[in-house]
Amino acid sequence: MTKILLPFLAILLSFLGDLEAQDPHFAQFYANRIYLNPAYAGFDPGNTVILNFRNQWPGIPDGDVVASNTSYRTFNATGDFRLPCFSGIQNFCMGLAGSFFHDAAGKAPLITQGGGLALSAAKRIIRPNKKKITYVDLRIGAQASGMRRRIDGDYFIYSSQLDPQFGLIGDPSILNLRSKIYSNLNTGLLINFGNNQHNFSGGVSMSNVLEPDYTFYNAPPGDILPRRYTGHLGATVERFNNFFLSPQLRADFQSKFDLGLFSGGTYIQSDKMYGGLFYQWNKNTFSQSTSGARLAENVSHIILSLGVDIQSIVDLGNVDYIQNRFVIGATFDYTVRGLSQSDTRGGFELAIKMFFDGGKKKNCLEEKRNQHRRCPIISH
Repeated sequence: MTKILLPFLAILLSFLGDLEAQDPHFAQFYANRIYLNPAYAGFDPGNTVILNFRNQWPGIPDGDVVASNTSYRTFNATGDFRLPCFSGIQNFCMGLAGSFFHDAAGKAPLITQGGGLALSAAKRIIRPNKKKITYVDLRIGAQASGMRRRIDGDYFIYSSQLDPQFGLIGDPSILNLRSKIYSNLNTGLLINFGNNQHNFSGGVSMSNVLEPDYTFYNAPPGDILPRRYTGHLGATVERFNNFFLSPQLRADFQSKFDLGLFSGGTYIQSDKMYGGLFYQWNKNTFSQSTSGARLAENVSHIILSLGVDIQSIVDLGNVDYIQNRFVIGATFDYTVRGLSQSDTRGGFELAIKMFFDGGKKKNCLEEKRNQHRRCPIISH
């Protein structure tokens, strides 16, 4: 195992290079795996539909005429498919995933939306045997997408309209701004290895590879979306019959390491439900004092997660429910540092995963004898 881990850690460290806003994130990052790393496309045999919604910091006013609390809202929908096995090619498979992304900030709001396609390829370099490590799978993937930003609002005030004695002079402006449709590219590398009782995975991904210019029309060019570098590690260990511990780690860097997001914790899960406890720290090196005023602060959260497979309750006792799942998971972020919980009201996230026909499509990488093995809900 050491011979496998050391080269992987070297790749992980060398992959993190130069960087230059911060992309939206999801607390349940393994419930939105394509956004985490496009190498996850087609990770599960069968067809998977995943819906993610995040509502963050609804307690912070957005600066409207009357202070409103419309927060930061992010929605992502993904359809993930394992492609048919290639005739004559052993221990190899490919995956395809299509995604739609929508992010809204404030009441105006500032909206970013678009869609993309991800393609992955996986190769098993160690075939099943009686050793401690029965499989090692290497995966690579890329996602190409088209995105656009816009802002709509009817109450925009310019400094020339403000008078020190009379206040607002004239009517507020109506503003409709659009960016051009800009292309984007995400890439990723993933290694997954273990046996029937233990599973380990780790990966690196680079988002915004092309560093697209997402400037609004009628604005000076040069508003660049900086690259984001992500590293993630996970493990699932079966402690008792159908009882699993799954520790997870994730690190994101953006804007030349001035912005960072670090998450760590563990899930306790079975094939029917899971619970998790995580700590998340948002690094911001722009948090410097100017004339005694704090411009920004590092913020940290405690994240609680709960989830259940509805299909396992409906079809209790039927082994086929393992191949057709309907998982609902929710998280709540409690702010513990940088801002108060009363200021932000934390964050809420909902994830729905629908998994179909996992037993009908041949898994090109795994043996059929493990087809009906009871597996944990969260896989990585």
